[in-house]
Amino acid sequence: MGGGSLFFALADRIEKAFLSDMNSELMETYKAVRNRTDEVIACLRSHQEAHSAAHYAFVRSQHALQDSVHSAARLIYLNRTCFNGLYRVNRSGRFNVPMGSYRNPLICDERNLRAVASALRKAHIQSADFGRIDPRQGDVVYCDPPYDGAFTSYTGQGFGFEEQTRLRDCCLAWKQAGARVLVSNSDTPGIRKLYGTSQLIEVSAKRSINRNGKGRGKERELLVVI
Repeated sequence: MGGGSLFFALADRIEKAFLSDMNSELMETYKAVRNRTDEVIACLRSHQEAHSAAHYAFVRSQHALQDSVHSAARLIYLNRTCFNGLYRVNRSGRFNVPMGSYRNPLICDERNLRAVASALRKAHIQSADFGRIDPRQGDVVYCDPPYDGAFTSYTGQGFGFEEQTRLRDCCLAWKQAGARVLVSNSDTPGIRKLYGTSQLIEVSAKRSINRNGKGRGKERELLVVI
């Protein structure tokens, strides 16, 4: 799911959605925002008031928080205040991005959080490998994996070309089951070869978050229609 841009853009037109991502911390955050909205907002307000370099370091050091509200607020706080908005973990799954140099970051965006919570009420949310997805005939499946040749450290396991190939194979199986499948990815020779029998649409996508500030801007990508 990642940031869920397509889901949130189409939320008013969707009756029921199934959202999945291997990042369990991210998916539990979505659940907390949906189910305990007021508590997450209150916790984020506390982070807003306490924000400083020392507070950032303390929050970043807190791993595996048991309460879903505090865990969700931690992820959102770190995302809003870390360097270049980058989500990165080491092999142990620990978030390790330094604080960014923002003058007045918007840590608690209450209006947006309530809109997100409303949209998520029509979705089933889980953290699982994409191979466990079982679409039915007529379903639309959109896959937004870590891009080929780009940053992939969203989980401790990474996402190499072997995983890209396995995803392609799953997409073909979902099509055989009667689903309509779309995949976003980098416009690289490897991806073009991997999906060579499918329809490839070149798109220009704006990237506002990148570990390298020079990497932000419009990039050419592929939308694969299986």
